[in-house]
Amino acid sequence: MKFDVGIGEIDNKVSAPDANAAIAKVLQSPQLKGHLVKGDLKAESVGNQQLRVTGKFLSGDITLL
Repeated sequence: MKFDVGIGEIDNKVSAPDANAAIAKVLQSPQLKGHLVKGDLKAESVGNQQLRVTGKFLSGDITLL
């Protein structure tokens, strides 16, 4: 097996009704989808159903050799 793991940061503004929905939306982004190992993401309202999602995450791929 080969492990390729890294640490990334995210800072996205999304439209969502609440913090959980905003984080779920960000987790479906191409940057994270299928690669997220563990994330520590927070969502804060910036007004008008806009939320800013920030945090760090571990991403990676496992390859069978």
